[in-house]
Amino acid sequence: MRIGGTLELAGLDRAISQRRVEGIRRTVRAYLPAMESAETLEVWSGLRPCTPDGLPFIGRAPSYRNLSICCGHGHIGLGLAPATGKLTAQIIAGQQPDSELTRLRVDRYDSRMKIRQVIAANSG
Repeated sequence: MRIGGTLELAGLDRAISQRRVEGIRRTVRAYLPAMESAETLEVWSGLRPCTPDGLPFIGRAPSYRNLSICCGHGHIGLGLAPATGKLTAQIIAGQQPDSELTRLRVDRYDSRMKIRQVIAANSG
């Protein structure tokens, strides 16, 4: 059984916080008492691809006709996978996507200044 559940905005630092690991273990014991004696085989961390505004990129790459992009879902990727998979399939098939994708455009950060503007707008 795989158990996880933290998100830490730490750049590319993959150091594992033992405090957070112990918090997960306490929660597991509280909700699943039968797991008290279970052996931990591995503790690991991974990187979650995120965008500055928290919205994924979905669409065609502006410079390439044969490249579609669907990434940057951060910690909600598994939850959004069915919907974004369908939207990406529609894009690849040349169909009109079921949803409006303007806010998810791949080229919405055309310069570093634009990224700073988006971050500033979403932080206050």
